[in-house]
Amino acid sequence: MKWASVVIAATLWLLLVPQAVHADVSVKVFPTYLEFTGDPGASTSQVITISNEGMDDANVSIAAGVIRSARPEDSAVTWLSTDLQHVILKQGQSQNVAVTIRIPKDAAPGGHFAALYVHASAAVSSADLGARGAGTGVGTSILSSFLITVRSPQPTDLRLEAAVVKVAPVAVGVDKLGFRVEVQNNGNVHFVPKGDLELKDLADNK
Repeated sequence: MKWASVVIAATLWLLLVPQAVHADVSVKVFPTYLEFTGDPGASTSQVITISNEGMDDANVSIAAGVIRSARPEDSAVTWLSTDLQHVILKQGQSQNVAVTIRIPKDAAPGGHFAALYVHASAAVSSADLGARGAGTGVGTSILSSFLITVRSPQPTDLRLEAAVVKVAPVAVGVDKLGFRVEVQNNGNVHFVPKGDLELKDLADNK
């Protein structure tokens, strides 16, 4: 599996009467990017760690959801389940969440995608609300992406096909020019584009 981590920080305002109270919620989720390859009917598990790095308690909810850029027929949302859906994390506290991936026996070969969404907001007790006045909180979300490739006994069922559809120059600084390259995935598995860019003038000189 491949993974990455990211930190999200949100400034949340509780709108109170007669004044606004500032709350600081900063949550780290690791990993935020995972790749898994398995056969139809296979299952595996992965631990996601959620850490509260803010100054205030965090009210955290966890739920599987779609990756919006993926096609609906490639969704693996129903393949994910967790042993925990809600937790309140104190300042500096971490919580492990076990995520189970179960590939259906009739899953189509190729890439399937889902995400685990972690929503965090300021945890304010009823006693605090009673002391400060009625209020509302604004939350923020971060996701951990699951990129799942279902194997097939027929190698031709997995197609890795791509095409460069657009190359556009962009300014990246004073007297510097960069290029934005758009790559289209024409296959049925995910991939990370990489390569070299070679520039030539009208005389075909590099």
